[in-house]
Amino acid sequence: MKWIKLLIYIFILYGIARQPVYLSSVKQTNPNLNEIRRIQTFLREHSSPLQENAKDFVMAEKTYKVPAKLLVAIAGVESGFGKNPPSCAFYNPFGYSSSTSPCGWWRFQNYHDAIYKVAQTISTDRAYQGYQRTGSILELAEVYTAVPEDWTEKVNWFMNQI
Repeated sequence: MKWIKLLIYIFILYGIARQPVYLSSVKQTNPNLNEIRRIQTFLREHSSPLQENAKDFVMAEKTYKVPAKLLVAIAGVESGFGKNPPSCAFYNPFGYSSSTSPCGWWRFQNYHDAIYKVAQTISTDRAYQGYQRTGSILELAEVYTAVPEDWTEKVNWFMNQI
């Protein structure tokens, strides 16, 4: 009789252990999702047209190793987070210049393309070797803008706000 009870007990425990665990019942924390939400909230608070592109900032970081916060901060300094882009280059929130465009600014088809292009350029272009090597925003600023110290201070301030 003891053996039967023991076998029943084992089968019950075995059955419970084999029950599927549903992902909805497990608390998950996804750093990318948290970062997307943080950036989206920050951009929404600034009434930015870029808020719908929060995921693009995070994915560009993942692809090109340029911090999403840095890209958002550059957009903040250069165009008020996309609210004041160059009039001839509407989807250029980064103030990204071009020597081939007649208006002097790189023209993008949408914000997605702008985010990825700027991240790619900062990550791979030889002009940004100093930043690529050190991660110093001042090194980036010395290539990106004419007033590096002021720009660096503003970019750092926005990055700290995110």
